Amino acid sequence: MTAPVKRWFVTAPAPAHTFDGIGDYADRLARALSAMVPTTVFVGGRDDPPDADAVAGVWHQYSPSARSHDGDRWVRRMASEGQPTFVTIHEYWPPPDGSLRRLISRWQHRRRLSRVVARAAGVIVTQEIAARELREAGVVGDRPLYVIPVGSNITEGRSAVARTGGLVLFGQPAAMQPAALSALARWLDAPGRPPLTWLGRSVDELQAAWQAAGGTRAQVTLRGASADGDVAAVLANATLGLAPYADGVSARRTTLAAMLQHGVPVAGLRGVATDSWLGGDAGLELVADDRPSDFVALVARLCDDAEARERAGRRGRVIFEQRMTWERIAAAYAQILDGQRS
Repeated sequence: MTAPVKRWFVTAPAPAHTFDGIGDYADRLARALSAMVPTTVFVGGRDDPPDADAVAGVWHQYSPSARSHDGDRWVRRMASEGQPTFVTIHEYWPPPDGSLRRLISRWQHRRRLSRVVARAAGVIVTQEIAARELREAGVVGDRPLYVIPVGSNITEGRSAVARTGGLVLFGQPAAMQPAALSALARWLDAPGRPPLTWLGRSVDELQAAWQAAGGTRAQVTLRGASADGDVAAVLANATLGLAPYADGVSARRTTLAAMLQHGVPVAGLRGVATDSWLGGDAGLELVADDRPSDFVALVARLCDDAEARERAGRRGRVIFEQRMTWERIAAAYAQILDGQRS
């Protein structure tokens, strides 16, 4: 009798297509990996937990705010039964703000993550700053640590030749730097400015954030919970993408990956979280994240310079093809397995 094929399982806190970024990530990672090794997604609380004899190993997707207790228990059991378990850390703890409450919260998050990492054969992070901070905090210890960027959770649409869609913001308000949003809102007040579309999860959430930045509803088209194809259509026709992410553009932003995937020229911020390969002469058009006026000046310059936008779009597409396609990401995961076997 033929033994059943063992599979690698990618954990997910939620199914794909439910506006959960990690759920989408897990689904696309599993599909890309399945071309190399038998792989499927395990959603804790939804799927029946596989027995250890059906498991080749586990790619555990970790975020403190996106957890399944059923999934966590299953991962612990697989690790205790000797199944190779790797953890991808999407988020770990909040930044300090000087308060005692935040200090306690950071300690609690660190203790929880340390327990997860203690069971892991290796650790994956999605950006360079995470590797530095986790090493410095002593959480990783002597375990292998790999930096693998995220990919796009949007299926690519056909890019328009003219790119007449105007400015596009893509992502949740919490990811954006408020000062840059406020500077952008003031700049958009002048006559003749290009239209702005903000893509996010909730129109109400986007509206509240835009109002807090001093913007008006007349300045922006808000689109929440849009279908994959609708997002792709907006990106494919966008004149210029805006990436005023707090702490700078980084490889953990699936929204950035989606803009680069669609060849959208991007104006963004360079900050403490910006990965080394996203900046520089061959990188994106970035300005320091503490200079919101410089960000607006960059946006204005690119709006007026079609050749510069075309060059920026080409550079971004090259970055995406070299680093952020799901085939590249799956190959990096597969290399980890090769290292374990050698």
